[in-house]
Amino acid sequence: MLMLGIESTITNLDYYNYLLQISWPALGGLFLIYLFFLVRLYQVFRLYYKRKAHNKKIRLAGRIILTLIILLIYTNMFIISYGDWLNPPSQAKGTVASLELMPDPKAADQRYLLTLNSGEEMLTVSIDSKLYNLLQQDDLIIIKYLPARKEVYSCTVLNRLPMNSI
Repeated sequence: MLMLGIESTITNLDYYNYLLQISWPALGGLFLIYLFFLVRLYQVFRLYYKRKAHNKKIRLAGRIILTLIILLIYTNMFIISYGDWLNPPSQAKGTVASLELMPDPKAADQRYLLTLNSGEEMLTVSIDSKLYNLLQQDDLIIIKYLPARKEVYSCTVLNRLPMNSI
């Protein structure tokens, strides 16, 4: 079972590398929060065992519960923002149905959308500007994308229709 997990991680190394690139500040912050609260919990345990008192058990239990609640809240916030860490990568093969440039009202930059026709299913995902400029309509492609964010991290163009063909 462990070997299956390691093998899956190695085959999807580019997926986890991309996730690390987009989420390293949040992941680092989560690590620091865990480190801080676990060190504080260790200090509380150490003080508890130095001075054993009956009324300290309630304070110790309260601190443990409060620490767990805080860690669960921060972990949940991370999972809401970067839930793709818990999902395997998605892959789709099909032809480019449309490429759209949509202005994002929240951000200063623009958002690029790719609509992929894979059989009877239409899939719309977000792409970067380089890929937007590289692709053409009716290209046959394979994309790998984040399942929750619908963001492409890898694209392979299989074939392209010849231009100005007779």
